[in-house]
Amino acid sequence: MTAPISISSIAFNPIDNELWTSIYTTSTGKDRIYKLDKLTGDTIRIGQTGFNIVTNGIAFDENGNLFGVTGLASQINNLISINTSTGVGTLIGATGLKHLTDIAYLAIKPTSVKSDQSTVPSQYSLKQNYPNPFNPSTTIEFALPVSAKVKVKVYNLLGQTVKVIYDGGKDVGYHKLNWNSDDVNGNSVSSGIYFYELSAAGIDGSEFTQMKKMILIK
Repeated sequence: MTAPISISSIAFNPIDNELWTSIYTTSTGKDRIYKLDKLTGDTIRIGQTGFNIVTNGIAFDENGNLFGVTGLASQINNLISINTSTGVGTLIGATGLKHLTDIAYLAIKPTSVKSDQSTVPSQYSLKQNYPNPFNPSTTIEFALPVSAKVKVKVYNLLGQTVKVIYDGGKDVGYHKLNWNSDDVNGNSVSSGIYFYELSAAGIDGSEFTQMKKMILIK
């Protein structure tokens, strides 16, 4: 390292036990990504995200994928993925929040799940998909208080239909569907933000529609 730098965020890679950092500077190179030598404290430059803005926080997921949040305090912060070979960033999407200074990855894995499928749901519900972010597949759960005609669709940010996951009847109860990040033609879709929507028309005349956001990262 030839000149001092100010560290903005530090992240631990669970795959190789290495430390990574983003920097804080008002000069050029503000979007640089480094590795930290745990023995000497020195830095090894990996590259730049290409956004020419400080990466406020970085974090690894359990598979060694690196993510970051960017944006000034007065701006809506963006979520990005960062290539660990080149440091180049790829925009995932806007977080909808300002003043984000760091991020963290939390993996929650239940050791056991006991489900009582005999319990009848009291109302319609659409749960958040899991895992999220995901690659390449994710699970969508929903509940029906009555038997219903059900349609589950995936949309992109432009509001275009990417895939109709299910279109048909479902009995009262809890249900799961999987999406393998493919479109109507069976082709894999690109990384980004997508929306999934549940529409249900119950046999008792009730109707329900709800949409949620999910993130695909490859």
